[in-house]
Amino acid sequence: MRNGLISILIGILILLNIVFKIELGLNSTLLIIFSLIFLIDGLNFKKMKGERFGSLIFGIFLILEAFKIIPILSFWQIILVLIASYMIGHGLYSAFYSGTFLFSTKNDMPKEFKIPYNKLDKEISLNIDADWTKINLNSNNIEHALIAKYISNSKIYNMSLNNDENIITFKNKINVTSPKIPERAKVRLQLNKNILYHLNSDLNVADVFYDFRETNIKDTYISATASKIVIIPIDKSDSTMDINLEISSLTIKLPRNIGLILTHSGDLNFKTFEGLIKTESGSYISSNYDNSEYICHLTISSDVSKLNVVII
Repeated sequence: MRNGLISILIGILILLNIVFKIELGLNSTLLIIFSLIFLIDGLNFKKMKGERFGSLIFGIFLILEAFKIIPILSFWQIILVLIASYMIGHGLYSAFYSGTFLFSTKNDMPKEFKIPYNKLDKEISLNIDADWTKINLNSNNIEHALIAKYISNSKIYNMSLNNDENIITFKNKINVTSPKIPERAKVRLQLNKNILYHLNSDLNVADVFYDFRETNIKDTYISATASKIVIIPIDKSDSTMDINLEISSLTIKLPRNIGLILTHSGDLNFKTFEGLIKTESGSYISSNYDNSEYICHLTISSDVSKLNVVII
């Protein structure tokens, strides 16, 4: 097919020269012929590679050279332009077409991991250390201590899930040697409602939703940098949460049967304390505090972060 197109275009050039008296010198004619060869080779999108982009670039250059739109170059200068065209084409293909240079890469197929439940274990420490990860944590009627449904690009992330003497550790760290910007990893963590968990989270550029309502998490520590966090506290017992924020957004969605004592230190660029009353000590309590069934003690230290507290 490509040979046929080349023959047609060469025939058109001959007709233009004979019928319309468009005079083209031998050099210009040869440049046009070769430019058409390179352009047609570059337009083979079904087998797109870096070389195809190089052919397109060099073909366009030869067209400009043939019609003297750019200064006339020597033979060796044209060879250098040929080499440069293929180098640029390879770079453009890597950056924009293959998805393996600077732009977002696709995640692998989802995977599921299960931590068995030993009925002798009444308490478990759960550690989460995650970068550039979307996390959804809640509780369900499961027979395991933890079920993790995980999806990420294994070439970009180093993920591990370990269980060692009542300590479960989930890590999802970006490979620092990779130049790629990956699609955000995603994990859903399901907890056993019959186990008492102590949660410790270290979050970096994460998007987190912690729904503690059906869980048995009574104490939580979170350190977050450049992250978005939404938390619904446990609604079946008292609980404590200690949260350290750096350039992050935190939203506390408070169940109506939970009273809140909020102590805050640091800088906030925005805050909404819906249904909260400021005390003489500078802390806040929820308007339903006196009639609440349980109390959540929340301590927040922040640096240039956003805090939002709402009663649901």
